[in-house]
Amino acid sequence: MALPVALGLWPGAPAEQTARIVLGAALGSLVYGVIVSGWRTVAPESVRTAFFVAVLARLALLTLPPLLSEDLWRYLWDGATQWAGRSPYALAPAEPALDAWAAGSATLTDIRARIGHAEIPTIYPPPAQLVFAVAGWAGPSAGLWRACASAAELGAALALWAWLRRTGRDPRAVLLWLYCPLPAVEAAVGAHVDAVGVLGLTAAGWLTVRGRAGAAGMALVLAVGTKLFPVVALLRARGRTVLACALVFGLSWLPFLGTTPGAALSTYGHRWRGNDGLFAAFVGAFEVVWPPDGPPPAMPAWVTQLGRLLVGPDSAGGASSLWPPELAFAAAKVVSAALLGTVALTTWRRTRAGDWPALLGPFTAALLLVSPVVHPWYLLWWLPFAVLAAADGQRALAWPFFVWSGTIWVAYVPRVTLLATGRWVENPILTVLEYLPVWIALVIAARGTVNTAPRGLAGRAQPPSPG
Repeated sequence: MALPVALGLWPGAPAEQTARIVLGAALGSLVYGVIVSGWRTVAPESVRTAFFVAVLARLALLTLPPLLSEDLWRYLWDGATQWAGRSPYALAPAEPALDAWAAGSATLTDIRARIGHAEIPTIYPPPAQLVFAVAGWAGPSAGLWRACASAAELGAALALWAWLRRTGRDPRAVLLWLYCPLPAVEAAVGAHVDAVGVLGLTAAGWLTVRGRAGAAGMALVLAVGTKLFPVVALLRARGRTVLACALVFGLSWLPFLGTTPGAALSTYGHRWRGNDGLFAAFVGAFEVVWPPDGPPPAMPAWVTQLGRLLVGPDSAGGASSLWPPELAFAAAKVVSAALLGTVALTTWRRTRAGDWPALLGPFTAALLLVSPVVHPWYLLWWLPFAVLAAADGQRALAWPFFVWSGTIWVAYVPRVTLLATGRWVENPILTVLEYLPVWIALVIAARGTVNTAPRGLAGRAQPPSPG
């Protein structure tokens, strides 16, 4: 982590500093490759030293400016909105109705100006909103939030270490987390709430193997309440885990009755694409069938209706036809959903009741590989399962992540361009350079593990469940 700190602290314009931080993280990933290939040779007693070094590294990263994303400012705004007695779902930050309130504080004025897509209300579910409120109890503070995110990321590593030890896995595998630049940089510099969600995820895994099913369900609320997809874990969770998660998640909505994040989630789900790999290939294939500059093709009414559900209304609010780009986008979503559903069903059939990580791990990896939006910090959700898989010798779930954690920094090139020119431009060649090594690693690793029985939650080989 010394490389992004040393390069990022060098004075310069925001675009230049961002480029140096990303370059430092990318170079640090090369060093991380040494850890990936040799972590089993490290002395067991060095793990505690590694945690101490990790703390120092995170403290150093907190000295860098938070230039990697605008999400931090949304978190601070949402927390401040709640303390003012307003629901963050009711109005977008850019709404004129909030002008007078925001103008009453220089801090709020500055935060408001930094929020990305301020014309859209918040998308974060109530559990995440309550975290924002707790972190902002003393007033909106970027430094405090970043410290909280970094502490959550380290807490997730600590919970994973305990999980490894409890299940008889090699606890040295936690080094694959502690020395990975991705979680450290995305929590301390990117300040993403995903660090809190992953803390809930790893804590839930540790509590599950300790037999604390109810407490595991409450911990899972942090994961589900940050990114909704971990709800898939409940398909293989024990009854007390499901009940506790559902109850606490439901209670978290009480302060926000009458308002929901539905409108913002709809905008995000319908239209947004970014750094997509396999999904972009699907769209490209369908654009061969329906060229983007062509007229709306004749389609049955049910196809048009389904397409509108997937891509939303057109700019005029109509729903009578689908333009070729919309049709290609919708068709790519259908194919991606089919692949994801196949992975979920196949994995569900191979796992036992209660072993929800064995279901959620492959599902998370598949989701990231077919998703239309893949930000670098999304990979944090794969990391716990990659570490567990590495400890089990399951290369198919581990090695693609380790490769991707080194190539994902390419995804920040448009961010640098945005800060320099005000324009977000993605280069398809760079996207190929990011994803191609990942798919090569996936194919090679899968070929070597196709007949290997997966290890279950308890850390021993388990046969697939009947039916």
